Amino acid sequence: MKEYETDLIDFPITKTTYKRIEKYAVGFDDTPDKTIVRLLDLIENLNDTNIKIQKPNKPELSFHHNSESEFKEELIKSKMAEVVIHYRDGSHKVNVWNASHFNESSDLRAHLWSEYLSDWEEEKIIKAELNTYNSVIEKTIGISNHILRAVNVALNIPYKQMIKHETQIVRHDSPTPHLAISFKNGVPTYANECGFEPDDSCYYLTEEDLGISL
Repeated sequence: MKEYETDLIDFPITKTTYKRIEKYAVGFDDTPDKTIVRLLDLIENLNDTNIKIQKPNKPELSFHHNSESEFKEELIKSKMAEVVIHYRDGSHKVNVWNASHFNESSDLRAHLWSEYLSDWEEEKIIKAELNTYNSVIEKTIGISNHILRAVNVALNIPYKQMIKHETQIVRHDSPTPHLAISFKNGVPTYANECGFEPDDSCYYLTEEDLGISL
């Protein structure tokens, strides 16, 4: 006991600091001294050159229900694809890929990594989800792919979510050409507020909002 006491020094700290140390205590018999030692050990281990910091995993590539080769075949035919970038915080961004020059000799992955995923670590991207636009999608949603693509980007809603939420899109000409967009199953997560009217629970998108002629 005396030997332990001689090893002690007078080390005054503020009550605020003491409270902070208490948060890291483990068990009933833990003391501020033991807590500080444990925190110092942690810092020294982090500075140890033999400890390797694990890098985040590269983003996952998803080709919907297709294999990569099947997606490439469809893309060569359709020349248009939806690329949804998913981020670590749960948000996403809808992009439309105009693949008019994509052919059999094109490198699919090289394009994705250079065009959409080049800054994946900095932007905290965890996944890229790819789908092609086709006639089946047009029939399911009841609108041309040309207009659908513009709606996807303007509202930041992937077309799979538009199908899931039973999207209704109606074209109006008065007072100016526009689309009225509503959802039977609630508005999809992370949808933009572009053209949204809370009183009607509906989106009204003009040609200016969409960037196309209706």
